[in-house]
Amino acid sequence: MKIALVTKYFYPCTTGVAIHCQGLANSLAKLGHDVDVLCLDGKGDRKNPFRTIKFRTFPTPIGRWPLGMYVHLIREPHDIIHIYSVWMHVPVALAAIYSKRYPVILHPQGSWQFLDQDSAKMKFLKFVWKYGAKRCTKIITLNDDESDLYATWGIDRTKIVKIPNAVNLDGFSKGSGPGVFKRLLKTTGPIVLFIGALDKHKGIFTIIDSISEVIREIPDTAFVFVGKGESDLFQEYARRRGIDKACHFLGEYPNEELPELYESADIFVAPTAYEPFGIVLIEAMACSRPVISTCVGGPKEIIKDGETGFLIEPGNHLQLAEKIRFLLQNRGLAKEMGQKGRARVIASFTWEKVSRKIEKVYRVAINENRV
Repeated sequence: MKIALVTKYFYPCTTGVAIHCQGLANSLAKLGHDVDVLCLDGKGDRKNPFRTIKFRTFPTPIGRWPLGMYVHLIREPHDIIHIYSVWMHVPVALAAIYSKRYPVILHPQGSWQFLDQDSAKMKFLKFVWKYGAKRCTKIITLNDDESDLYATWGIDRTKIVKIPNAVNLDGFSKGSGPGVFKRLLKTTGPIVLFIGALDKHKGIFTIIDSISEVIREIPDTAFVFVGKGESDLFQEYARRRGIDKACHFLGEYPNEELPELYESADIFVAPTAYEPFGIVLIEAMACSRPVISTCVGGPKEIIKDGETGFLIEPGNHLQLAEKIRFLLQNRGLAKEMGQKGRARVIASFTWEKVSRKIEKVYRVAINENRV
């Protein structure tokens, strides 16, 4: 098959969509498919087994749009158009549909959440988004809540297919790790790790609020935050609460260094208010680390509560502190949870398995498009 993956961001960008798109492009190419990545922000690499094409954007009344990309898709035939972004899918889908040349797969990766904003522009985009989504051949969702939402919008259930994200196990070895945080922070105490965007909805305040409850019983615990965002806001909040010495904000790290960071931690936490999937959870689990997240969206389907980690209520710092203390005080059970987590990743979240599921969706979509 000749496949076009349409995304706003791509390598070297480190967003979840960019990482997923790169992983899928590599996997599909290994399966023998001819893959083009069409992006607005990214670059190609001659070592890649696929082609990367970057397009410029031009101003329109509802934002900047990559007009050249739409022309390219109409002129150059593909068997499948796989679109990641809510912001880009409507013109691409309509260009494909009205040319009647190829099926369109919509894979929003959670970006539909932003359509709930109340501005006039967002209301218009939501209307147009639904119009385009109903005309796509298939929609790939990340969790049951997302699938149910699309159904309430009047989208045919037969169009909706739930497929999880994936992790490249080659980059996430099984082992105890070299202890980079213990060297960097000069500590012998346990490490609680968060990796992700430093935004309020990711639960950073919840983590900080839990710290005093944890260090009251385990005073040498260090809480490490890796990622970019509002670090100044959170550091000031920790300082006002008097626990800033237990907080370490280390900024952003390259993707290739993340496995070492996961393996250097004792526990991984991500108490997000909402998360469509949670790629960091399966990355931490691939490194045999117990994880704590919230009973929402993707996390509640990734984590087996009490087996591979724990699920808590969003915003409940006391629950988070309780689970952190439990894992730090029961190291044998924490290790067992980490091992079960890795086994779950191997069984359900590898690119080998996920790319095959997406490939099957492509073949069904092509057959349906011929009818």
